[in-house]
Amino acid sequence: MGRQRSITSQYVFANGVNGHEPRPWPLRIEPGDTLVIYTDGLVEARNEKEEYGVKRLREKVAELGARPAVEIVQGIMDSVRKFTNSEIQRDDVTLVVVKRRA
Repeated sequence: MGRQRSITSQYVFANGVNGHEPRPWPLRIEPGDTLVIYTDGLVEARNEKEEYGVKRLREKVAELGARPAVEIVQGIMDSVRKFTNSEIQRDDVTLVVVKRRA
């Protein structure tokens, strides 16, 4: 897989939560790119010692990046479940993977 780039957003897109109206921001997705969108509940998922973290997520995306989007989602979620020993987490997890073919 090629290079990875992180893009963060400070806004919650739910009718102006946090006192801000959502603003569009440009993002160009080129053919062959994979876009991984997730909430903090994914990287903050915990086992008895630590959080899953961005580093583990980046490693998993690099490992699975050539696969179809549905397999990337499944692989990441399987990895999080294994890491947390399937323990119930305090935060919700949202994960979306989009691949541009052409």
